[in-house]
Amino acid sequence: ITSFSNGCGNTKAYCIAAPGKDINSTVPTALDSDGYDEYDGTSMAAPHVAAAIAILKHEYPNLTGAQIVDLLLDNATDLGDSDILNALSVAFSIL
Repeated sequence: ITSFSNGCGNTKAYCIAAPGKDINSTVPTALDSDGYDEYDGTSMAAPHVAAAIAILKHEYPNLTGAQIVDLLLDNATDLGDSDILNALSVAFSIL
């Protein structure tokens, strides 16, 4: 979780966090010759969570949205307190 993240605050018991700093993204080669650049922010973090949900929905098509959220939260890896945001208790990331 980066210093510019608002963290989970009061929702820490049911929050899913994802990396949002220095995330490789494709860009037009006019912007970077190899077609990749690093970006920060929620626009980089949200796809990680969306992908986790999409994978679970693909594997378990009969689950409801609420069941998928429960599955994620019940099986997330608690990465512990961070030096930046001690309020965050559950972090889920896809490497």
